[in-house]
Amino acid sequence: MRKTAKLSHKLIASTAAAGSLLSAVVIPAANATEQTPSPTPETSAASTPVPENTTPPVAADVQQQAEQAQKLLEQDGVETHTDGKETQPNKTPKNSIPGLGGNSPFRARPQATGVPNWGIPGADVSSHQGNVDWAHQKRLGARWASVKATEGLYYKNPYFGQQYGGSYDQGLDHGAYHFGIPTQDARQQARFFVANGGGWSPDGRTKPGMLDLEYNPYGHICYGQTKTQTLNWIRDFADEYKRLTSRYPTLYSTTDWLNTCVGDMTPVNHLGLWVANYSSGPGRMPVGYTNFDIWQSSSAGPFAGDSNVFRGTDQEYKDYLVNPSWMSTTWRDQHPQHSTPVQETAAQKPAEKAGHFWDVPANHQFYTDIEWAANKGIVKGWDDGNFRPEAQAERQAIAAFFYRMAGEPEVKLPASSPFKDVSPSDPFYKEIVWMSQQGITLGWDDGTFRPHDPVSREAMAAFFYRFAGRPSVTAQTTFNDVRPASTQFYKEISWLQTTGVTTGWPDGTFRPYAPVERGAIAAFMHRYHDNVKK
Repeated sequence: MRKTAKLSHKLIASTAAAGSLLSAVVIPAANATEQTPSPTPETSAASTPVPENTTPPVAADVQQQAEQAQKLLEQDGVETHTDGKETQPNKTPKNSIPGLGGNSPFRARPQATGVPNWGIPGADVSSHQGNVDWAHQKRLGARWASVKATEGLYYKNPYFGQQYGGSYDQGLDHGAYHFGIPTQDARQQARFFVANGGGWSPDGRTKPGMLDLEYNPYGHICYGQTKTQTLNWIRDFADEYKRLTSRYPTLYSTTDWLNTCVGDMTPVNHLGLWVANYSSGPGRMPVGYTNFDIWQSSSAGPFAGDSNVFRGTDQEYKDYLVNPSWMSTTWRDQHPQHSTPVQETAAQKPAEKAGHFWDVPANHQFYTDIEWAANKGIVKGWDDGNFRPEAQAERQAIAAFFYRMAGEPEVKLPASSPFKDVSPSDPFYKEIVWMSQQGITLGWDDGTFRPHDPVSREAMAAFFYRFAGRPSVTAQTTFNDVRPASTQFYKEISWLQTTGVTTGWPDGTFRPYAPVERGAIAAFMHRYHDNVKK
């Protein structure tokens, strides 16, 4: 895994009763720089965690979840083994082909190549792919990655750190999956999975964990279990995962295996369905499901490992990432009164503009802030008359916002660009150079600026703090997910809270790694003007 002075990820080690367990949980290091994607607005009800009685209390981040799960394993006296072998293709039944991450035995079918031209595409990988070139996967069109973390109670992917952290570094959303063994305790496997990188956070970049159930590569295709036993096993794993993370996992399998080994899936059809079928479509659904949420369409490219697509829109995908109450498409179809409403898109224009932009009505939570920023000339929107308040704020756009908020000062342009991925012909070249000259942005150790990458909330705090001249501050914050030892911009976030520029969410979190949306940025700038600049 790449590790630099300005952006890196750590492997969080925890110690089991029988030995050392390496939990490859990705968290930015204390000396990393500005990067990460875009959140739902601070006051969004859809992203506010739903109160629930849980024992133990659900941790605020993946690292804490891992620590809690490890403690439970130790209390169980479970001896987890780390010398086990990952499922190997040569152990699969005859007339089968590799599937998820190269280790999924299915009934023989063509190894289709490609992903459909709809939905949100992504890759899934395991140790069979080794170190993955995630920059290349992104160029191929991948938006997310799912990485094998564990199998049973005996195996951890030795490449998990590079795959999970490397995909994140390249701007892909990431998640982990567990290869389930129904002959071993379901709840203990859920804990093993969470203890080794399988947790979930509503940071806008982390997919819920996935439970991978397939034909048994070691013997009887259904592991010698009855349908009722396997159904109860799935329910136990899912319930324990939710207890630890506040979120249900997604279930991966084939229709054939689920119908053969489980039967009617109705009791667990609230779990998102990730169905594998290498053909022109996802095929028929398992009994109890009417629709799928993710389709694994190919084991032969274009992405490393296997190629997949999330079936929904960008907004629906975002809801899948951040909403702890998210349920499968099947469940929502059957319970429309309890479904999470999808927010209105920019394409749905009101009859008249309330202000500067079609997609910012007068009742929008950031309407006043966006109008203020537009009147000041800080934001300008698109040629179609939209502002796109829920879109991720790109780094180059942030540079333009700060430059305009500073009054568009004269800039002495250097003979050559300070960043190797920013050209003098780029539309925001002057603004990016100014940000660099002022020390507001530092870029990455590899000499890049990454103009199209989103901006994390903690990086946003650093930008505002540097823009204000790095004032003295007593580093202290009340946000329960911001800690001196683990949050790289703790001081800057503390300052942002004390000035009232940020208020956080109703649950007491700041969500430092979540990406910033354009509407939220307008709010921050408005508050900065009123509370700091004055």
